[in-house]
Amino acid sequence: MGSQVSKQDADLLRRLRDGNIIEEVKAGDMNLEGGLIVVSCADGDQMVDEFEHLRGLFHDVSSNVSPEEKIHFFGLNGGGLLVSGHWPDPKDGEVLLKHISQAQTLKGIKTVALFTHVPCGAAGLVQWSVAMVIDQLINAKLRIKELNPDTKVICLLHVDWGKCNGGDDRRKRTYHIKKERWLAVRREYL
Repeated sequence: MGSQVSKQDADLLRRLRDGNIIEEVKAGDMNLEGGLIVVSCADGDQMVDEFEHLRGLFHDVSSNVSPEEKIHFFGLNGGGLLVSGHWPDPKDGEVLLKHISQAQTLKGIKTVALFTHVPCGAAGLVQWSVAMVIDQLINAKLRIKELNPDTKVICLLHVDWGKCNGGDDRRKRTYHIKKERWLAVRREYL
């Protein structure tokens, strides 16, 4: 994937957005009571925007609680993709799973947000397309749910439309990946 998104991947993102397979995240879309464990990529070009968006969601939903008290953040290159079970080096995913479990015990947080972003340099290094990235984020969700069925897992895709080849939209947006909708159409894209 690299620092630019191919025309094919950019077109796929637009089709997924237009088909409501990915939907822009807005306040009220997620139940943020009790906090949120976020597993994100450590990419400094995207992390600040992702974090600020999450803070905004918290302010809109629970204005009497400080967002910093509610967001438990883990950041490694590749973010939620590392937990998929298909990342080339499984050790990072195992470390994240251990820390997610510990955070749930320590903080009593029942919701995990798996973040990835487009373009993602780490995904580019392993030559994963946008479709593969989405598929692996869903695999990460299923893996966490298998370990703890009571955990609510949200898959989020942060898109830098300005880096989409042929794109003239300079906005960054965060989308909720609708698992069932993706699973219904994934064969078309993999």
